[in-house]
Amino acid sequence: QQASRTAGATRVCACLDARMREVYLACYSREGDGWRTERAPVVIKPIDVELPSGQWDGAGDGFAAYAELASVRGLSRVHPQLRPTARSIGELALPVFARGQGVTAFLSDRSIQPAELARAAEERGFDSMYVPEHTHIPVSRRTPAPIGEPLPEQYWRALDPFVALMNAAAATTTLRLGTGVSLVMEHDPIVLAKEIATLDHLSGGRFTFGIGFGWNVEEAEDHGVIWKKRRAITREKVLAMQSLWTEGPAGFDGEFVRFEPADPYPKPVQQPRPPTLIGGGAGPIMFKHVAEYADGWAPIGAKGVAKAFPDLKRAWEEAGRDPATLQLMPFGSIPDVGKLEYFTTLGVTETILGLQYGARDDVLRELDDFTKIVAEFKGR
Repeated sequence: QQASRTAGATRVCACLDARMREVYLACYSREGDGWRTERAPVVIKPIDVELPSGQWDGAGDGFAAYAELASVRGLSRVHPQLRPTARSIGELALPVFARGQGVTAFLSDRSIQPAELARAAEERGFDSMYVPEHTHIPVSRRTPAPIGEPLPEQYWRALDPFVALMNAAAATTTLRLGTGVSLVMEHDPIVLAKEIATLDHLSGGRFTFGIGFGWNVEEAEDHGVIWKKRRAITREKVLAMQSLWTEGPAGFDGEFVRFEPADPYPKPVQQPRPPTLIGGGAGPIMFKHVAEYADGWAPIGAKGVAKAFPDLKRAWEEAGRDPATLQLMPFGSIPDVGKLEYFTTLGVTETILGLQYGARDDVLRELDDFTKIVAEFKGR
């Protein structure tokens, strides 16, 4: 409805089909007094939801306008594809498609627990929650920490992210849940593919797969990882996992990963894979990885992003990827209104705000502070 008031605008319309119980995405452009379809409707995910009374589309064809349903059902958090890129937002200026905000935090046996933080984040209107991964920290401490020494407690006591996210999924209904980041090189790809598919299945398609290449040499070596080959190992393991997530038997014969054809279930709800982000610093090697097998980039903060993002977009397009699908999600930012507005100019898809590590009351107090800042930003 808001888009229709702007002549020449592009309309991105996400709708719920009450009979088929599916959410779909379609794109239209203004043509005279009507709309011309630019892209055929794409089914995003099945969803079990009742259609609220009084929300039927005027055409009476069984569809309900997404902009009206969003405020009732919170469907804006169903899938990140429902938030267009900067180009679309600039044309549309639709509040229902506003860029999202999520949170990330270390969780341990001494911190606030996953379910409680996830529930609190969802209740306050945040779109997502991410947790990092360290299987262990060898006591030798040969590798200096990027954040400086001594290495804080949360690195030593971090919860397993996939188990923690399942705990969070059971306590929420719309919050997206992700790793920020998972050290894929340290995992068996068959086991991890099964674990992620199960998590996506049980959460109703709410998982986002954030991956990284790590910094702790001795941690990786304990998993048999040759440090100088960690990026190549990560790449092969992710590609192998993606092959297992699609329909039909799939095998893999690479330098680091080999297995005969198999067809494991469950498959992820999100097809052909859960959204995949790669975290780390800018550079041609990073952007080559993002463009080949991921869906976006997750830099730490936004320093240097304005300069680097055009290079990523160029690598993305050279790989034959649709520019409209590229996601940019800075991680770990401490918010203020000016920073969030700046992120808008960069084309950020979602901003992941960094919560302190700590006890329940301290974390929830900071979450409340973040909520006020985000509300002020959205009110401008």
